[in-house]
Amino acid sequence: SAAMLLGALSVHSMLETMALAVARSKSAAALLAGSIALHQPAESLALVVALLRAGLRGPKLLRLLLLFTAMGPLGCVAGLGLHARFGKLFGGALDGALIALTAGTFVYVGATEVVPEEFEDGG
Repeated sequence: SAAMLLGALSVHSMLETMALAVARSKSAAALLAGSIALHQPAESLALVVALLRAGLRGPKLLRLLLLFTAMGPLGCVAGLGLHARFGKLFGGALDGALIALTAGTFVYVGATEVVPEEFEDGG
């Protein structure tokens, strides 16, 4: 459903920007930023299509899209907070864990929300 997709993509967006915020090198940050830039348009388009199919229009659609858009900056702030609080304790494991969670949510959303939606109703 559109609500599930919004929730899953919001969590994914937060996790990926948290990972970006705690990247341990410029090259790791550039690689992660590049991957975000490459797939974010497709994620956003899938979300807009799902919300429109669910009958959302006008101000309500705009509010939900703004909520989704806010997840990136919130993820950065949360990542910086995690790094400040736990960075020395966990070191590179924090970065690795966030990247693994990000990849997992991306695969999960694709497998459970996006792909099945395309094969429904002659999609």
